[in-house]
Amino acid sequence: MPTPRARSRASCTTRCATEEQARILTRVLGQVRDLRRYGSAALDLSWVGAGRFDAYFESVDKPWDWMAGALIVREAGGRVTELPQARSGHPHIVASAPDVHDALVALLNRAVQPG
Repeated sequence: MPTPRARSRASCTTRCATEEQARILTRVLGQVRDLRRYGSAALDLSWVGAGRFDAYFESVDKPWDWMAGALIVREAGGRVTELPQARSGHPHIVASAPDVHDALVALLNRAVQPG
């Protein structure tokens, strides 16, 4: 896991496959240092576990798309939180280094709210 840093300095990775996710990204974009999109939950989560990124968040559908990567994050000392279901009916997950996790969960809880 990377060294401690503030949420505003966090580099994040995510996916943007739906209008809802795009809306969330616009709310998060100015609150973190960097936001990348690669498209593979398993790979992105592995990179969080390896310390290449500080965090990953996404509205997830199938457990097999993200659970193995979440285990990698946890085994590396990171944290994974499942947020309440969004309008899509799918939960959002946040996986990150422990020092930015609570701040990112709070940010994303606000970002996933309609409006």
